[in-house]
Order: sequence, then structure tokens, then C-alpha cells
Amino acid sequence: MDLPRSNVTETMAAKLVPLGPEALDVALNALLAQYPTAFVAAINASGVFVPMPESVPLTRQHELKARSALDFVVSEDRERVISTWERARETGASSAQVRLALDPDRPAVIHYLDARVRHGVYLGIVVGGGAAALAGLPEIRRQPRPSRVARARKNEVAVFLEVDEATTRILGWTSEDMVGFRSLDFIHPEDHDRAIESWMQMLSEPGTVQPPVRLRHMRSDPSWVWFEVTNSNLLADPDRGCVLAEMVDISDEMAAHEALRAREQLLAGLAEALPIGVFQVLSDRRIVYTNDRLGSILGLAPAATVDAQLATVAREDWPTLLAALDAALDDGIDGDLEIRAHPGEGSRARRCIVRLRALTDQGGRVTGAVVSVEDVTDSAQLRGYREGLTK
Repeated sequence: MDLPRSNVTETMAAKLVPLGPEALDVALNALLAQYPTAFVAAINASGVFVPMPESVPLTRQHELKARSALDFVVSEDRERVISTWERARETGASSAQVRLALDPDRPAVIHYLDARVRHGVYLGIVVGGGAAALAGLPEIRRQPRPSRVARARKNEVAVFLEVDEATTRILGWTSEDMVGFRSLDFIHPEDHDRAIESWMQMLSEPGTVQPPVRLRHMRSDPSWVWFEVTNSNLLADPDRGCVLAEMVDISDEMAAHEALRAREQLLAGLAEALPIGVFQVLSDRRIVYTNDRLGSILGLAPAATVDAQLATVAREDWPTLLAALDAALDDGIDGDLEIRAHPGEGSRARRCIVRLRALTDQGGRVTGAVVSVEDVTDSAQLRGYREGLTK
């Protein structure tokens, strides 16, 4: 069962611009009015749930108290949550249908809003039939749960002075294994440059908190844990005289990112291996991907627009091609057609089969299309030759 998404968030997502204070109030109030018993979370820039600001006008809504949305969706939907969250950070608003771990048979929809301009946080709003299961989250959270936030003190050369219990539990080392050693000894070699650059920047600005940096840390087994590390320069503080490091275990999030990256790499590899040209076009007619074979068929380098990418298509075939493209991008209608192309001086004219397949988001809205271009010149000539023989 597909749930209709709010027209408010659809409109915001279509604009692809951050919301101003007035537009945010309209959107938020409309969502809360439409879903008076929704579950709402306040979220910081790292995607972690934080206490709800008093300025958010909740009435009958329930505040979500999980660590993040990744805590309560089924594992198969975590990548979807991450991509939806990233889209909201880019555009100001986004939504997706998800399945909740406590009630996977009834779908729910999560809406993200960038409410920082008014409330200082992002907001996540979960609605739909399956959302009622979130009422069980407070009971789950009363059970003891290991902290995923570790803290340590270091000196000016990044030697550990003290580590807390969470650090030793997550990494598997004892305090004696770590204190007196440089933090770089525990960081993945490929992340050394990034760690050093962040550390030197922090040292050059006493009393400041540096932006978090994501680094892999070695466990005792050995394996690697992804930490998002925030270093606070307190060396000039007479009461502390150290660098205070807060390290958030983001291994689950990074694993989901890696799975998504691997899938995208696989799809890109498959597209490059195909003997046909392929390109992806968005609903605004911008091209975001082309494979190498497309250029060899059409005689053109990768271009940013449909008009430029298909410039060698015969002019008399453009009306049919544009009609098929409009049908796919505006109405989600797939199409197949044959066109002629003139790749350039010295090249023979080509006949090509163009296949258009519409792409949609979770709400069914058309987001673009995948278009393949197959050179069938030889088979068309052979077909014509055979037909000539039979006459």
C-alpha cells in the first residue's frame, strides 16, 4: 500500500530551495494540522535526535526519543532514510515511505524539514498506519543501552591522557593499551592525512571546537570502527589543559553509505559494459549520467542538456523524439522509437532504437528517465537488403 505524501512537502521539494521563516511556519503548521497525532523528532546537523525545542508548536503530537531514524526502520530501509535525510539537507524538505521495525506490515511516511532558521533544528515527522507502533519506543529505551558516544582527553601532541569506559568498550582496548599512545596509532593509515589536517587546524585556533571529522579507528580484534570525532581545544584552559575529544560511533551509518556506494558502483559498471548508449535525465531535462558508448554512437561528448546530448539526431526525427521524452518525464509513460543520427563529417548516418523508461520516487512522482540508444544501422540495412530480394 502506498501512502499519499503531503502536498506541502511535495511543493517544497520541487522548489529545491531552503525554506524561509514564513514558509517554514506554513509548512510545519500544515503538516502538524494534517497529522495531529504524528511522531515528531528534533534532529541536529549530524542526523542525531536531540531534545525538542519549546518553540516547536506540538499539541497532540508525540516526541520521538530514539537516537535517529535508523533505530526504528527495518534494515532494508536504512539506505532510503539516509538518502532522504541528505536530500532534506540539500533542498530543505524531503519525504519517503518506510517500514518500521515494530510494525513492518503497515507502511509509514517520514517527512524531514530544515527548521533551523526558526527552531535551530531539523524536524522529522513520522505519519501513517505503521507510525502508531512508535508508541512502544519509550519502553524499549528504558532498557539499558550501551552508549555510542565515547570521550577522551589528549595532550597537545595527540597522546591519550584519559579514555572513558565507552571508548574501551567500543574499541576493545583497555585503558592501559591506549593511555600514553598517540591517537594516530589507532587511526586507519588512509585517514591519517585527514586526521592530521583537522588536528593542526584545531591547534591553530585555541578555545575553538573544530567541525567533526570522520575517521576509522582500530579495534583490538582487529577491525575498524567509524568515529565522528569532534576535538575541542582546551589547552589554554587552566582547569583542563587538554584537548577534549568526543567520538560518536557511526559505523552503522557508514555501512549503509558503503552499501549504497557499492550498489551505485555496480550499476555504473553495468552501464559501461553495455554495448548500447545510456544516459539518465532529470525531470527538468538536465542530464546527470552518460556512458562512454553513447558518445561513440552519437559522436558527441557528454553534455548537460538533452538538446546538446542529442544534437546529431536528424531534425525531422526531433518532434517524435521530444514527444516521447515529454511523455516519459511529464507523465511517466515509457516509449520506444527509431531515429536517425548523423555523428559527424566522415561518419555514415546511423539508425538507432531509443528506449525511454521513466523513474519515480516513493510517492510516484516522476523524477526523470533512463534512456538507451542502440545502434541498429547494420541490422536495418540487412533488413532492407532482404526485403529488396523478396520483391
